Amino acid sequence: MRIGYIGLGEIGAPMAMRVLGAGHELTVWNRTNAKAAPFRDAGAVVADSAAAVAERSEVVLLCIDTAAGLEDVLLGSTGITQSVKRPRVVVDSSTMHPEVTRSLGHRLAAEDIGFVDAPVSGGPRGAEQGTLAVFVGGQDDHVALARPALEAFSSRISHLGPLGSGQVAKLCNQMVNFATMAALAEAAATGRAFGLDADALLPAMGSGLADSAMLREYSRGRSAGESTNITGIINALRGLLLGYEDGPAGGRVDILLKDLGAAVDVARVSGSAAPVSGMLEGLYRTLHNAQATQR
Repeated sequence: MRIGYIGLGEIGAPMAMRVLGAGHELTVWNRTNAKAAPFRDAGAVVADSAAAVAERSEVVLLCIDTAAGLEDVLLGSTGITQSVKRPRVVVDSSTMHPEVTRSLGHRLAAEDIGFVDAPVSGGPRGAEQGTLAVFVGGQDDHVALARPALEAFSSRISHLGPLGSGQVAKLCNQMVNFATMAALAEAAATGRAFGLDADALLPAMGSGLADSAMLREYSRGRSAGESTNITGIINALRGLLLGYEDGPAGGRVDILLKDLGAAVDVARVSGSAAPVSGMLEGLYRTLHNAQATQR
């Protein structure tokens, strides 16, 4: 299948490489051209714009940080809708507010382009290993077109309903992830304050009911000395709770706050209370502000 990929960041790049490794004809584009160089070396075509990717692709996958960036890639002056030959479907693996997804989907439909939301969970390692969980929303026929591309980097594809459903599911997933990260930071801070070694405490917790994928990833990152987004945020939050001067550095808290804010808003609009996520939004905002003062 002729597949395009736009957005070769920390998780987008390994996802795209999995697509190429699955034998698809891949065309890529990234705003920072240097990030596309490994794909040229691996046999992909490197385009000079999002529109150029669309010209060569039946299905285009995206992984973009912000709603403004996503809209520009889709509808901007060199965006997908400016291509003469249109893709059959665009698949967005970014995490966005579902209202953003639905609005963009309506605008693409007017251009006769299908749209699927397919945000993922599992991090860069999951992308590299092809074990991501994919939360999908969209029409059945559009999802069927997207499935061969999604299968290249996933272990589970869950089609949860119409357009926007994948984003709601991902935001629910993020509610649990961010609560778990805060709980781990608080537990590690409490243990440290009492004199316990975190490298002994965490495996002990992991052998009981406190075990979770997040705890295992945090423990693995610490033992390997890796500075991942998860270890960075948990360590920063632990430092904040302990009052360390160097504690707040580390992790993309801005992206976390984007997702958490969207999750709280979706709960509010849907008529569901979200007291834990609301409290966490304040905690992570404090961490973000502490990081800002260090820059």
